[in-house]
Amino acid sequence: MNLPIFVVLSILGQLLMTISFAREALTTDQGTFCRVKCAIAGFLYLFVAILLAWLLFETPALPTV
Repeated sequence: MNLPIFVVLSILGQLLMTISFAREALTTDQGTFCRVKCAIAGFLYLFVAILLAWLLFETPALPTV
């Protein structure tokens, strides 16, 4: 099983969710509280994507059997 491929796919998914929440935060007309919630969720997804990318590049290669 090739773990880095799944990590890269997860990073792409996290970035997609970041973009989705950022767009919703900018275009919603449901009030300031909704904008703040969407912005916080977007930053959370971005943080997880950055964390996964850091782990991907800092973790030594796993031995293959």
